[in-house]
Amino acid sequence: MKAELVKFDLKYDWAISRNTSTFKQNLIIQQEVNGKTLWSEVAPNIRYNETPESVLLEWESFSSQFKSANFQELNQMRQYLQSGQLSHSFAFGLNYMLDQMEANFKNQSLPEFYNIPRIGDFPISYTIPIMEEGKIERFIAQNNLTRFDHIKLKVNKTTAEGTFKELTRLLKMPIMVDGNECFQSSEEVIDFLNSIDKSNLIFLEQPLPSSFKGEIEKLKQMTEIKLIADESIELNPDWEFLIKNFDGVNVKLMKCGSIQNGIQQLYTAKDNNMTTMIGCMIESTIGIKAALGLCSLVDYADLDGFLVIDNEPYQQVVEKAGCIYLP
Repeated sequence: MKAELVKFDLKYDWAISRNTSTFKQNLIIQQEVNGKTLWSEVAPNIRYNETPESVLLEWESFSSQFKSANFQELNQMRQYLQSGQLSHSFAFGLNYMLDQMEANFKNQSLPEFYNIPRIGDFPISYTIPIMEEGKIERFIAQNNLTRFDHIKLKVNKTTAEGTFKELTRLLKMPIMVDGNECFQSSEEVIDFLNSIDKSNLIFLEQPLPSSFKGEIEKLKQMTEIKLIADESIELNPDWEFLIKNFDGVNVKLMKCGSIQNGIQQLYTAKDNNMTTMIGCMIESTIGIKAALGLCSLVDYADLDGFLVIDNEPYQQVVEKAGCIYLP
């Protein structure tokens, strides 16, 4: 098994409420099994104290202990993963590789291995990063956004009202608004919601910091707009709090540590009548392919992270007419 940090240049500045990026560095893991090349990906996120350098150190520590990657060592590698000392994204990348290896050794497809329905193509949303409202019309045209069924709009406190109004002037399709914890009180969120026409608004995703539990509880009582948890759901979520104060969850494999955890989170949400969405970081098609496999369990797929990458090299999934599928 081998791995390397790969730098992905982005097609445009990726601006969300907490930072702006022009490139992304992810760890790409590769393994040959029975003449077949298997791939996995680790997409670190600074929000969770992960960096390219930190996940590379995790890889070096792992690879120093396991010199080979064969069926006999799978159990030992699984035990290593259960130590609880690994970052969420690195745990996912390694878990996903081991799952593929085990499924290959057992001559199973991944849907068979995970015991979930096989998926064909699936519609995805496209995300507009934070930008000046005067630039949105050109951005829509340059990226041909009318081919998507849903649009997600990244906002901060300053841009939220203006960019949402401009977007709804230009497009009449359903819109998801993602705050990435940008608001600091429930009253600020309500002020924003009161300033816009909410006819096309599907839901509001994580408007408040995950640590502001009191404000999240207040907001839930103050609005009928659907609230979706993102930063509030990680590896071991507080389901009692989530079920009471959110209407849905955005499950990301890089946050939950493994496909199995992602499946369990989606089933738990569905069992409690919550809206389910699967999301991603800025990832190549390697990571997106893993998430595509879970789309049979979700209402929405926010899996456009690979479309932000300039000249994405792996082509593990294809997008056409706003849907993604295996090539």
